[in-house]
Amino acid sequence: IDSLIPGNFDTQEQLAALAKVIERMTAQINAQGNVNVTVTPQGLRIVLQDDYKQHMFSRGGAELTPFFEDLLLALAPVFQRVNNPLIISGHTDAIPFKKRFGRQSNWALSASRADVARNTLVEGGMPDDRVMQVTGMSDRALLNPDEPDSSENRRIELFVLTTPAAKVLETLFGNHQESELQKARSEEHTSELQSPCNLVCRLLLEKK
Repeated sequence: IDSLIPGNFDTQEQLAALAKVIERMTAQINAQGNVNVTVTPQGLRIVLQDDYKQHMFSRGGAELTPFFEDLLLALAPVFQRVNNPLIISGHTDAIPFKKRFGRQSNWALSASRADVARNTLVEGGMPDDRVMQVTGMSDRALLNPDEPDSSENRRIELFVLTTPAAKVLETLFGNHQESELQKARSEEHTSELQSPCNLVCRLLLEKK
């Protein structure tokens, strides 16, 4: 971790270096079989998943097992140094979630698990404002669609967004002071007012 210089990691080279740090860390705690790190054009994808030896959560529950709690706590200092926004998503297998009392679904279960992961990272030292989105994906993004009930589909994904990718996501949510469409309309309107059109022409244009 000491080799990480605090800041944003936006280039493919920077993301690859970050991936190596995470891979070394997970190997030190014998968790390399439960962590898959991939560099993408949009950022760094970190997949934490079950295997035949280790389960992340109790069946149908959102309480972390000690092994994965320690893993997230070990990763937290990394995100203390990495300023990039983070998306945390929870994923289940395709087995329908059934609860004797209540109507909880795989949607709610995956969202709860993602938020538990977020809270654990924060407890480990990651600033809460690093997180841009926490979401539950249910079984809509299976890693192994040929075996939808497979344990590898039950996972938490941490996605470190590059600055350009974060800006794209920001355009989908929130209350922006001026959207790109509004800017274009404003620029067009200013151009029209500066043209030699007479007052009647301007009024007609503004009514369109």
